[in-house]
Amino acid sequence: MISDDVRIENNQKLMLIGLYGPEIHLQTLPAVIPLAFTAGIVIDGEGKFRLSGKLKRSGSDKELLTFGAKVAAKKKGTGYVPFKFPCVNLEEAGTYEVSLGVEGQDEQLTELFEVKKATV
Repeated sequence: MISDDVRIENNQKLMLIGLYGPEIHLQTLPAVIPLAFTAGIVIDGEGKFRLSGKLKRSGSDKELLTFGAKVAAKKKGTGYVPFKFPCVNLEEAGTYEVSLGVEGQDEQLTELFEVKKATV
């Protein structure tokens, strides 16, 4: 899920602020905006894991963001992992993709979104 921000409450619930659908409409391009990515991931076992991800324009090898984290899973199963960035530079309209993977697992989670210039 892509949003403006994500926060973890005292009771460990996630609060997504400004949740986007498949399109992000911007008044001007290029634009620097805050973005948060929240991924539901499946961990195959217990222990410590490394997550790594990237944001890029679809069809390009140029990575706009790379990110990662170390997580500790107490049991195998599904969990939600939030990443947030105060300044993401979206240079032009088009399709962008966010991908996230767990080290040692073959599957990667990929989400596509479209950046468009807002019409008045």
